[in-house]
Amino acid sequence: MPTLHYATQETKIILKWLGIGIIVLVFLSILLNIAKNLKEAFFPSPPPAPTVSYGKLNGISFPQSDIAKNFTYTLDTVSGGLPQLPTQARIYKGTLVEPNLLALKRAQDKVASLGFTQQGTPITQTDYLFQSFDPNSKLNSKLQLNILSYNFTLTTDYATNPDIVAGFNLPDEKTATDRAKNFLSSLVTIPKDIDLSKTTTTLLSVAGSHLLRASSFSNAQIIRVDFFVKDLNSLPVVYLNPPSSPITVFVGGGKSFTPSIVKANYFHLDLTGDFSTYPLITATDAFSQLKQNKGYIASYDGTDKTVVIKSVYLAYYYGPEEGQYILPVVVFEGNDNFKAYVSAVGSDWIQSK
Repeated sequence: MPTLHYATQETKIILKWLGIGIIVLVFLSILLNIAKNLKEAFFPSPPPAPTVSYGKLNGISFPQSDIAKNFTYTLDTVSGGLPQLPTQARIYKGTLVEPNLLALKRAQDKVASLGFTQQGTPITQTDYLFQSFDPNSKLNSKLQLNILSYNFTLTTDYATNPDIVAGFNLPDEKTATDRAKNFLSSLVTIPKDIDLSKTTTTLLSVAGSHLLRASSFSNAQIIRVDFFVKDLNSLPVVYLNPPSSPITVFVGGGKSFTPSIVKANYFHLDLTGDFSTYPLITATDAFSQLKQNKGYIASYDGTDKTVVIKSVYLAYYYGPEEGQYILPVVVFEGNDNFKAYVSAVGSDWIQSK
């Protein structure tokens, strides 16, 4: 019969080898992870094949740019060349709003709270024009509203209002931002994907029927407030007319102590959360298309026909038209506020026009 001393010695030996075994297993696990990381660093595993679940897509319909093309491009990026962009990206599906027999009634009730008490005039089956006169701001207003999506455009005759043109009672930028938020909230629920920390304000002066950037608050009569959506899958979102967004409210002063909404644009596409991956063109192919005038030039403040490209990256394009998907673009940024977009989805997956 084993003694207590013998049993104690046996237990010590077992625990010793058990400890050594655990240390060896931990060491082997660390070595395995290091080996896997080194393998991925030098020989990365290819991503899964694109799912292309939506079939061929309607391409981005860029409008005709107001900026003349036929530029000569040179590269001056940090690397000296074009970056290695992802070979595929998610295509996000938008929510399609279903027709509703009560949509017009609900829209009329909603806009009536803003003073648009007259019956709306149909422009299309879903777009209606509402008109009003505000005795406080002395503004005639026209609201073109999609009664299903609630995307809208608001215009007024602010340019003929002497108090607004004079900048009388123009609020500070924070007050203008708050007024813009309240105005939007009276028509729509501010979407959850709006990043309020990105909200910007721009001081503008009235020049006839045009709005020009003002040099200071003392020279301003209008404040433009722009709202932007959050990054999408860690990629930035770009817009038709940077630095403006599709959700913009123009705030003025006037005789009333409540700041006047003199103009507004609202376009937003709710996403379903569904997505599918699609193959993308390379930065080299995108640059070639740009040089062939196949891209959209969103902004340029220079006069020289030679553009120096400083940055190239992938982003999502948020256009002003009603669409079903959010598509990626290759963005080229350069000197004198140059910014251009080239559609990033491979041509094999774009519907022929």
